Amino acid sequence: MTIVQINVSDYGSTGAIMQTVQNLARCKGYNAVSFAGRRKNNDEEKTKPVGNTIDTYLHALLARFGGNGHGSKRATEKLSEELKAIAPDAVILHNIHGYYINYEILFD
Repeated sequence: MTIVQINVSDYGSTGAIMQTVQNLARCKGYNAVSFAGRRKNNDEEKTKPVGNTIDTYLHALLARFGGNGHGSKRATEKLSEELKAIAPDAVILHNIHGYYINYEILFD
Protein backbone atom coordinates (compact mmCIF):
# COMPACT_ATOMS: atom_id res chain seq x y z
CA MET A 1 0.00 0.00 0.00
CA THR A 2 1.24 3.48 -0.84
CA ILE A 3 0.12 6.53 1.13
CA VAL A 4 0.75 10.13 0.04
CA GLN A 5 0.24 13.13 2.31
CA ILE A 6 0.06 16.77 1.27
CA ASN A 7 0.38 19.58 3.79
CA VAL A 8 1.25 23.26 3.87
CA SER A 9 4.36 22.57 5.97
CA ASP A 10 6.52 19.86 7.49
CA TYR A 11 6.54 21.62 10.88
CA GLY A 12 4.00 22.82 13.42
CA SER A 13 1.03 20.75 14.55
CA THR A 14 -0.10 19.43 11.17
CA GLY A 15 3.51 18.88 10.09
CA ALA A 16 4.03 16.75 13.20
CA ILE A 17 0.86 14.79 12.46
CA MET A 18 2.03 14.23 8.88
CA GLN A 19 5.44 12.98 10.04
CA THR A 20 3.84 10.70 12.65
CA VAL A 21 1.50 9.15 10.08
CA GLN A 22 4.43 8.67 7.70
CA ASN A 23 6.59 7.02 10.35
CA LEU A 24 3.79 4.71 11.52
CA ALA A 25 2.95 3.73 7.93
CA ARG A 26 6.58 2.92 7.19
CA CYS A 27 6.84 0.87 10.41
CA LYS A 28 3.88 -1.18 9.16
CA GLY A 29 5.68 -1.78 5.86
CA TYR A 30 3.75 0.70 3.74
CA ASN A 31 5.31 3.08 1.26
CA ALA A 32 4.65 6.60 2.57
CA VAL A 33 5.51 9.85 0.78
CA SER A 34 4.89 13.36 2.13
CA PHE A 35 4.80 16.67 0.27
CA ALA A 36 4.83 20.19 1.76
CA GLY A 37 4.74 23.73 0.44
CA ARG A 38 7.06 24.97 3.18
CA ARG A 39 9.78 22.83 4.64
CA LYS A 40 12.24 23.25 7.48
CA ASN A 41 13.72 19.82 6.83
CA ASN A 42 15.50 19.61 3.47
CA ASP A 43 15.61 15.81 3.60
CA GLU A 44 13.44 14.74 0.67
CA GLU A 45 13.25 11.25 2.17
CA LYS A 46 11.06 12.82 4.87
CA THR A 47 9.22 15.51 2.89
CA LYS A 48 9.30 16.41 -0.79
CA PRO A 49 8.80 20.06 -1.80
CA VAL A 50 5.82 21.54 -3.62
CA GLY A 51 7.14 24.57 -5.48
CA ASN A 52 9.60 27.02 -3.99
CA THR A 53 9.66 30.33 -2.12
CA ILE A 54 9.16 32.39 -5.29
CA ASP A 55 6.07 30.31 -6.22
CA THR A 56 4.64 30.94 -2.75
CA TYR A 57 5.20 34.71 -2.87
CA LEU A 58 3.71 35.01 -6.36
CA HIS A 59 0.71 32.94 -5.29
CA ALA A 60 0.26 35.12 -2.19
CA LEU A 61 0.36 38.23 -4.39
CA LEU A 62 -2.24 36.71 -6.73
CA ALA A 63 -4.42 35.92 -3.70
CA ARG A 64 -4.53 39.62 -2.81
CA PHE A 65 -6.39 40.10 -6.10
CA GLY A 66 -8.85 37.25 -5.56
CA GLY A 67 -6.75 34.40 -6.95
CA ASN A 68 -6.15 32.31 -3.84
CA GLY A 69 -5.90 28.68 -4.82
CA HIS A 70 -5.35 29.56 -8.48
CA GLY A 71 -1.60 30.26 -8.48
CA SER A 72 1.27 27.78 -8.24
CA LYS A 73 0.30 26.14 -11.53
CA ARG A 74 3.78 24.91 -12.43
CA ALA A 75 4.39 23.59 -8.90
CA THR A 76 1.06 21.75 -8.84
CA GLU A 77 1.58 20.31 -12.33
CA LYS A 78 4.92 18.91 -11.15
CA LEU A 79 3.22 17.49 -8.03
CA SER A 80 0.52 15.95 -10.22
CA GLU A 81 3.18 14.24 -12.37
CA GLU A 82 4.84 12.87 -9.24
CA LEU A 83 1.49 11.60 -7.91
CA LYS A 84 0.82 9.80 -11.20
CA ALA A 85 4.25 8.17 -11.02
CA ILE A 86 3.74 7.12 -7.38
CA ALA A 87 0.16 5.88 -8.02
CA PRO A 88 -0.89 6.06 -4.34
CA ASP A 89 -3.66 3.97 -2.84
CA ALA A 90 -4.59 6.84 -0.51
CA VAL A 91 -3.95 10.59 -0.48
CA ILE A 92 -4.28 12.45 2.81
CA LEU A 93 -4.82 16.21 2.52
CA HIS A 94 -3.93 17.99 5.75
CA ASN A 95 -3.91 21.71 4.90
CA ILE A 96 -4.03 22.70 1.28
CA HIS A 97 -4.35 26.43 1.88
CA GLY A 98 -1.28 28.61 2.17
CA TYR A 99 -0.32 29.77 -1.33
CA TYR A 100 1.47 26.66 -2.56
CA ILE A 101 -1.03 24.59 -4.53
CA ASN A 102 -3.52 25.12 -7.36
CA TYR A 103 -6.84 23.58 -6.36
CA GLU A 104 -8.18 23.01 -9.88
CA ILE A 105 -5.04 21.20 -11.07
CA LEU A 106 -4.79 19.16 -7.87
CA PHE A 107 -8.35 17.86 -8.05
CA ASP A 108 -8.30 17.40 -11.81
